Amino acid sequence: MNVEKLIDERDFKKSIELSDYAFQRGFTEEEKELRLQRMQENLVLGIKKEEELVANLQVLSSEVCINGEYYSMGGIASVGSYPEHRRGGLVTKLLEASFVEMRKMGQVISYLHPFKVSFYRKYGYEVFADEKQYTIENVDLKRFQEGEGHIVRLSFEESLPALQFLYKKVQNHYSGTLNRTEKWWRERIYKEGDYYIVCKNKDNQEEGYLRYEINNRTMIVHEYVSITIDAKKSIWNFICQHDSMVDKVTIKAAKSDILAHLLDNPRIEQKIWPYFMARIIDVEKFLSLYKLSTKRELLLNVQDSSAPWNEGTYAISDGKVEKLKDGEQGGLKLSVGPLTAILLGYVTPIDLYYGGQIHGDISDVEQLQEAVRNVKQTYFPDFF
Repeated sequence: MNVEKLIDERDFKKSIELSDYAFQRGFTEEEKELRLQRMQENLVLGIKKEEELVANLQVLSSEVCINGEYYSMGGIASVGSYPEHRRGGLVTKLLEASFVEMRKMGQVISYLHPFKVSFYRKYGYEVFADEKQYTIENVDLKRFQEGEGHIVRLSFEESLPALQFLYKKVQNHYSGTLNRTEKWWRERIYKEGDYYIVCKNKDNQEEGYLRYEINNRTMIVHEYVSITIDAKKSIWNFICQHDSMVDKVTIKAAKSDILAHLLDNPRIEQKIWPYFMARIIDVEKFLSLYKLSTKRELLLNVQDSSAPWNEGTYAISDGKVEKLKDGEQGGLKLSVGPLTAILLGYVTPIDLYYGGQIHGDISDVEQLQEAVRNVKQTYFPDFF
């Protein structure tokens, strides 16, 4: 059974049926129609047995911001097969075929949301972003001293320009974020029933926003974005004003967020868990775009059995990259997953060296550590 590109509506509908069964989603007719429209924009790969689709995946084309620069990204989604065809190597075929296609399309990195981290590590993916969630009981909804910010309640349409502007601002503080197009905001972020508020300063300039819902006496905050401390406090005060309406508040935040530290009682419940994974698709091209600055030549020997074009030794000097001829080895040895996590800013070379995932001379590890010292912390508030 070979991998093929699915291009006609019949195959798309069969793919939706497969996903509906494999993930037990129970799609409505409206959801099926929306998925059908999206599939026409994505790369869809499938494997058939006797003309019946038995396994598939999709690749979404997008861009991500890594340390202030944009990179073309292929997002893996809807990886599935019927149970009777599992454990037969079909997903391996699909993933490896998708790596080839992404490379052809110029996508240098790939993201996915794993059902199981260890499974996707086999294919070169590694965790690059955690998700943090605060759970704050009503008793801890204590307001800060009033600042100069004021809150404006808006509809999604009214707030969209401010949301886009502020999200772009926040991207400068993190690594790994998705470049949200207006289409993404409208189709992936907007959800009926959500509320939107924008915080403005005394000069009427937008400095933060809140996207949330209220359900069963719980305020569920999907995004809490601020570019000034005054906005952060003003939005918190807005949340606290709901103390008669809610028993608790849950807030999704970046791992590095400091809201808890600012509260009267910082001993609130905080949960942090590995969220999204990434893997470099084209190491040579990625490193060329990344422009690692080293004091002396640094050799990276990369292993990548799922994308063999990446395997080999790369000489890095003054931001330039050269892939050495086959047989030439040396320097630091590591696989593509840990390399991805380092370059995105999720982990440090020193930590992975002592964790046994980088092998080589400690002086080379320290040089790599110095080269990535200014990489920002990762954050990925999206889903696909």
